[in-house]
This record gives sequence, structure tokens and C-alpha cells, in this order.
Amino acid sequence: DGGIGVGDADARGVTATLFGFTVPNGTTPDGPYTLEVTSVMTAAFEMTRGDWTFTFDVPLGQAWRRGP
Repeated sequence: DGGIGVGDADARGVTATLFGFTVPNGTTPDGPYTLEVTSVMTAAFEMTRGDWTFTFDVPLGQAWRRGP
């Protein structure tokens, strides 16, 4: 329910994107979680298609917030 995303520009061939989401009150997320990747793209917009699946748990904690 809502959230924010940030991206990092190409740095030595690596780009990262991080998204944070607000979990509604009364909801407790419960893993394991699955991330399915069907393609990756280079800085030159060359796409490689594939089928990669990662399963993982994430411990719940306090949300990180950047200070003023």
C-alpha cells in the first residue's frame, strides 16, 4: 500500500534499484519470498532473456528512514 522507489545510475557496469513499500496495519508479511527474473538489460540496452528464480526470507524490522 504505497511506497517509494530509488535507482542508482550505471556505476562500472552495475545498476541497482531499491523499492520500499508500506505494509498496511494488521498485516504481517510471511516468507519465504520468491523473486523471478525473466530478463536482464545492459547499459547499452542489450537484453538477455532467461529464467532465474531466487527464494529467500527477510526478517521483519523497523523501517529505515533517511534523516532530515
